[in-house]
Amino acid sequence: MNVTITAPKEAPLGKPVVFQFQVANKGTLGAKKVVLRDILPNQFTHPGGRDLEYEIGDLPPGQTRDVQLTLTAAEIGQGVNQAIVTAEGNISVKAQAEVKIVDQGISITRVGPKNRLLKRATSFTNSIRNKAKSPVEDITVVEKIPEGMKFLKASQGGRYDSQKKTVTWHIQQIGGEESEDVSVLLLPEAPGTKQSIIQVFGESGEIGAATSETAIRGFALLDVEVTHPERPIEIGERVSYRIEFQNRGTEAASGVLASVLLPEEMKLISIKGPLEYRQTKQQIDFSAIADLPANQHVAVDVLLEAQSAGDTRLQVQVQSDQMQKPLTREAATMVFGDQP
Repeated sequence: MNVTITAPKEAPLGKPVVFQFQVANKGTLGAKKVVLRDILPNQFTHPGGRDLEYEIGDLPPGQTRDVQLTLTAAEIGQGVNQAIVTAEGNISVKAQAEVKIVDQGISITRVGPKNRLLKRATSFTNSIRNKAKSPVEDITVVEKIPEGMKFLKASQGGRYDSQKKTVTWHIQQIGGEESEDVSVLLLPEAPGTKQSIIQVFGESGEIGAATSETAIRGFALLDVEVTHPERPIEIGERVSYRIEFQNRGTEAASGVLASVLLPEEMKLISIKGPLEYRQTKQQIDFSAIADLPANQHVAVDVLLEAQSAGDTRLQVQVQSDQMQKPLTREAATMVFGDQP
């Protein structure tokens, strides 16, 4: 008795692999109750299990019997498939075939920031790699843009579908073990975790997919603007300072504390505006602003009267929960008077 196995030297992961077994009786007597047994390595699977048997029956002298077995490549590595043929009379012969299982699919690598601020345009690149040694053709890459992200532009002729919120690229060919990059520029418009879905399609359907998450957060950006007549004044003259506490960021500023330090040369006449205040000598402390929404401001008008001559400075300071140190602004006013 003799058994031979014919199989490919290499096979792609996840694909079917065909093994051809030929059992031959090269003797002068007939073989009875011939059985082909196939023991699978971890690299292959079959619905019938890992220890398969096929009853050939009687095999006359000089005759052969062919058996075809289709397995699935399930694990990367070198797989040794072993066959044992037995027959009545304590007859047993063996054969084996080695097949290397390789990953010949498409891999997707997403390059881009994991964290990003609102309203900051961000570029993401999808690197599509062909793991096979032979080229793949007619590839379609589709990226699903998440809610809260606005499409700006795409490279490589990518087409944006505003209804589906997808960007589609068509790639004619990716060479063996080579990569092709496509990129997209997005604008975060809402906070939260945004998930992009990238799919790659070939002639047989989807051949690769990946997801990418980016955490989008807003920011508070406090500023102070002080406006007043930019001219010298005389002792006894009054001057009005308009002070605006502004949030130029994309989310509310919380726990906003503001104060004004009056020049020694001036005295307070009045303060108009929505904020309550407390005066301690030349220091004015305003009531806290619990939340100052994005792109909003709070304004107060401070009216002072010049008491003595000098190069005066009105100092405004503001701080919030989001700031590590306060922001300070100054306004200069020259006060003239009679020389003693």
